Amino acid sequence: MSNRYEIKRFANITAPNGADAVFYEIWEVFDVDGEERSHRNADLAFKTEAEAQAWIDRQKAK
Repeated sequence: MSNRYEIKRFANITAPNGADAVFYEIWEVFDVDGEERSHRNADLAFKTEAEAQAWIDRQKAK
């Protein structure tokens, strides 16, 4: 079974100084009875989308 991943961008409430609290999560995508589902890995969150993509690339290289 090949793992498929999706990066989702999340933003928390904007801080009083105007800065956005943005982070990127990795979701594993899989099929259940022909229906596509996704599952959030609560341990994986990255500051940038590039860091999240690098994690996915490392998983595919294994």
